Amino acid sequence: MVSEKPYIDHITRDGSIIRLFDSNAKEDDLIWHKEEKNREITVLDGVGWKIQFKDKLPVELKKGQLYNVKAMEYHKLIKGVEGLTLRIWER
Repeated sequence: MVSEKPYIDHITRDGSIIRLFDSNAKEDDLIWHKEEKNREITVLDGVGWKIQFKDKLPVELKKGQLYNVKAMEYHKLIKGVEGLTLRIWER
């Protein structure tokens, strides 16, 4: 059985990705994973969400803050209290 992704992506004219996580996203769908490319992620909206990198403590995602995710670095999101909106640039 294939699980649906817990987010919806919108590609913008400038090439960035706007990624929306619904407040009803399931914790079980927010799994450890790694990206093929480096990413710069800016939080546009959301409360209480965290990002955790392998062997590190979770860090709360803050609106307006930029986060770097290196290619092939394991990480996962931890669900907050409302939806989450991110702008993602792949480098």
